Amino acid sequence: MILGSCFSGRAPVSVAIVFLLAGVLVADAALAEPALIAELQVGRDYDSPVNSIVFDASGDAWMATSKSLYHVLGGRPQLVATAARKYDQLALAPGGGLYARLLTGRVRAGLFTVELVRIPKRTIARLRLPDSPFGFGAIYLGGAGQLIVTVTPLDSSEGLGGAFLYAFWSVKGKMLAKIRLEGLRTGVVDVTGDALLLLGESNAIAFSNSGKQLWKLDGRFRNGVLAASGAVALLNPAAKDAIREVHVRRNDTVIRLTMRSPVYDMALAADGSDGAVAIDKGELFFLAPQSCERQQCALRPVPSLSTAGRYLISAIRFVGPKTVAVGVINRVGEIPPFTYPSAAAFAVDTSGKVLFRTNITLEQPATWAPSIDVTYGARFFAAHTLQKTLLIRLDRE
Repeated sequence: MILGSCFSGRAPVSVAIVFLLAGVLVADAALAEPALIAELQVGRDYDSPVNSIVFDASGDAWMATSKSLYHVLGGRPQLVATAARKYDQLALAPGGGLYARLLTGRVRAGLFTVELVRIPKRTIARLRLPDSPFGFGAIYLGGAGQLIVTVTPLDSSEGLGGAFLYAFWSVKGKMLAKIRLEGLRTGVVDVTGDALLLLGESNAIAFSNSGKQLWKLDGRFRNGVLAASGAVALLNPAAKDAIREVHVRRNDTVIRLTMRSPVYDMALAADGSDGAVAIDKGELFFLAPQSCERQQCALRPVPSLSTAGRYLISAIRFVGPKTVAVGVINRVGEIPPFTYPSAAAFAVDTSGKVLFRTNITLEQPATWAPSIDVTYGARFFAAHTLQKTLLIRLDRE
């Protein structure tokens, strides 16, 4: 999971897109049947839209907005921490137990410094560049602090182009490496937090959590996922005539697949043994990257998710090696403007069996939702929109 880049074109430079957590402590959850364990509402249960949700293996979980960190107990969020200043933010590591305070006002406008904090309040490190401009415009976190990468624009105060400095840090605040790269890039964190994939205008580059370059692939990609400590990747090209393609990279080879409609989302199991691809018209396929050779991969289609009407897949994430959480949004209308009255969240195993489903009413006008958040290996997942958050427990895998 990542803290999103400020330089992806979807957020201003002064704001780092943040991770967060949600949670519930459920006794003996591994033996229980799948169930919706909490449905939370913004304004009533927490202060503003959730950015991300993370669970630990025991079922304890946390939820964070950009300004606040909550611990959910008995289905009720309990406030743990808040950002101290108006433009400060919080970023919670996807592995739990650690969050970052993104502190403004100490460096030039649009940048921030970082304090790494063990939950609930023990500061363990402070991150700041030794030279001008001293601060950062974005941060990526992986695992419980296994990956910490800050990004600083060097040529444009708005972070709109030019050169960027990527600094790799240890959880104790030691700088492990720094790398200068040209142009805007979107970052994708490896499922287990061991590597970072940077998608740029002309290439994709993968780095270990210590800053070592693992591989480089020419091309412009609009989306990607990374697993097996950076060894396996699925990439979707950005060119209009190639958005139906999935490039499967494994063992220094690349296999190009052409799906029958545009690719919406992709996901990988942590070890890279299984992948999933969602395409237009709500279609979902599984594939095994190790089986891909000679420009062929065996695709396993998932039968209809039994959602009434036309639907599109908004997000997919592997919960464990054989289970995928899926968000779908219903679309009504034959021509624009379309309406999106409702959504749903599913859990599906890699054989195509639906393990769980719950419906979600969307407030209008609807945004692209729901988002899906998991912590790989924990048998929980979350689906959230701008207005609500659903926490879901699965059975043992």
